[in-house]
Amino acid sequence: MEKSGIAYRAAKNVLAGALPAIWVARGNLSEALKEGGRTSTAGPQTRAIRATLAIGQVTLATMLLVGAGLLARSFVSLLRVDRGYDTANVVVGTVQAWQHYREPERRAEFVRQAVDRLRAAPGVRAVGVTSSLPLSPPIGAHEAGYVLEGQARPVASEWPTVHVAIIAGSYFDALRTPLRRGRLFDDRDRAPAPPVMIVNEAFARRHFAQDNPIGRRVVVNFTRMDSVRIREIVGVVGDMRHEGLHAAPAPTVFLAHAQLPFGALTFVVRAESNPAAALRALRAELTALNSAMPVEDPTTLDARLQESLRARRFHLALLLTFALAALGLAAVGVYGVVSHATAERTHEIGVRMALGAQARSIIGAVMRSGLTMVGVGVLLGAIGAAAGGRALSAMLFDTTAHDAPTYALVALVIIATSLIATGVPAVRAIRVEPSEALRG
Repeated sequence: MEKSGIAYRAAKNVLAGALPAIWVARGNLSEALKEGGRTSTAGPQTRAIRATLAIGQVTLATMLLVGAGLLARSFVSLLRVDRGYDTANVVVGTVQAWQHYREPERRAEFVRQAVDRLRAAPGVRAVGVTSSLPLSPPIGAHEAGYVLEGQARPVASEWPTVHVAIIAGSYFDALRTPLRRGRLFDDRDRAPAPPVMIVNEAFARRHFAQDNPIGRRVVVNFTRMDSVRIREIVGVVGDMRHEGLHAAPAPTVFLAHAQLPFGALTFVVRAESNPAAALRALRAELTALNSAMPVEDPTTLDARLQESLRARRFHLALLLTFALAALGLAAVGVYGVVSHATAERTHEIGVRMALGAQARSIIGAVMRSGLTMVGVGVLLGAIGAAAGGRALSAMLFDTTAHDAPTYALVALVIIATSLIATGVPAVRAIRVEPSEALRG
């Protein structure tokens, strides 16, 4: 009995020691070291989900930043474009003189008197009048049919059309639009004199190429108040962007108001330095001439310019706000994933440092995992931005949806941000004392 009891106890002790030994023999020692810390270790599926979410955040941030970058580049190009006129210190105001001056001679006299009074006002440098002001909606007829002299005249409904502006005073001086050839209108160009016209460079390029258009004659059909008349070109001026800074200058002809007294008119006044004073003078002088005729929408030409850019500025600000928010979220996401992964590897890092691993190798290993996610996200975001570039094409000016410098700059911004997001956990990892990590 005693021998059997001893044998039983010996067998029990062997089994008690053999089972843990078998478990250890079947396990992975390195994994046991990694997972022996105080913190719990997430499974592969959880880590994959975290990485996927971080990559998705970087992808979205890349797409939004590329869109904002393209709009910003386009906006800068738009501001630098040659407008053909100078908006600084220019004030404008519109009047409808038709019902107040029904006879053409009275309309012509009203414009002459108004221009003379405004020129004499203090602080005024130049005064002009137009029926079609750049950056403004039409206030009357702004197109005319035309053919070059010698060409067959088409039937009434088939005349080709050209943008037309009726002007008076020193209109081009007020806008600082340069004279390229010939002369401007002067006192010779009144009603009894032969009809004349000024054309812009776009019109001259279209019809005369390298030839001199001065002296050439054009049949103009301004059907609202003028019969078909042959007009001689006496001058060529620089192109103006009438419809907006994004629109190429259209071929335009300018007619003298004294020869075609139009009633819907915008006064253009260039001030020496104080546009507010010039605006007060514009109101005062026109009211003094006819108190029953209101001055509509008196403002500065700079304000008209800013109004024309408002929609583009809003879209840029909106997209940039979302892009910066997405960049911030992506940085936080990458930081969170790397920081959490680093915390799970505290025990491993402590062992490696205790065995003599260099700090730079630890930092490189920690940052490499985060930057790999960022690289994948940037690549996917660039592909998505290129695929969706057509949606932005209509809003771009002098910039393509696949502008390489914009893509490169966005990639640099995201990588620089990610270096900070991954660098902080990496530096924190090497500050862990190996003894503390091993004790854990």
